[in-house]
Amino acid sequence: MTTIQKIIPILLGILISLGIWFFCRDMSINLNLNKFLELSITVFSILLGFLFTVTTILHSVKNDRMEFIKKSGGMASVNSSLRYVINYSLIVIFSTIFYFLLEEFLVCFSFVKYFLLVIHISAAIHCFLFVKIFFRIILQ
Repeated sequence: MTTIQKIIPILLGILISLGIWFFCRDMSINLNLNKFLELSITVFSILLGFLFTVTTILHSVKNDRMEFIKKSGGMASVNSSLRYVINYSLIVIFSTIFYFLLEEFLVCFSFVKYFLLVIHISAAIHCFLFVKIFFRIILQ
């Protein structure tokens, strides 16, 4: 995974979070993030299980695309991308858990919920892009 492929989802996460922040500020809306974070833990936990299953599928699938990827040395890149997405998903899950543990203390710091929003949005974009690549590999 190249640096650009890592940075673009993060930049999109920042832009979307800034848009939400401006919208909430202009409309005098207090962002209630708890339901989103609860759902996010569930979604990313399921996605993490799927990504671990993908590792097995990628190494057992035998089609022309996969053979080309293996012969051209691209398997290291696919594994690196998969590892990156798994790590990012773990960061999302654990940062959300820590947010819930320290929620009473973090109430004073409103920027934390927007920081979490950036992490969640960029992780979701990263996961979507990897799943898109995965389906291109296994489906012909």
